[in-house]
Amino acid sequence: MPRTKANGIELAYETIGSACDPALLLIMGLRGQCTHWDARFCRLIADRGFRVIRYGNRDSGLPTSLDQLPAPTPFAQLMPGATRRPPRRRR
Repeated sequence: MPRTKANGIELAYETIGSACDPALLLIMGLRGQCTHWDARFCRLIADRGFRVIRYGNRDSGLPTSLDQLPAPTPFAQLMPGATRRPPRRRR
């Protein structure tokens, strides 16, 4: 499976179909590998005129492992200010 580097992290990916066709990016859920997308399903989409791109989420099998870092907290990443307490108001 091909790999590419971005921001110091290696990602595994696969493309199926013609590079001339519109791209359809398949994103597996949290901690899922790109190999969880069934190859027959990907081929079916490609046969309908799409270039299918599936990739491995970081730290989930094929790509770079980040075991030395704490597990990500999706809520904190989506809402960075939401996990901090607001400053107390003086009375």
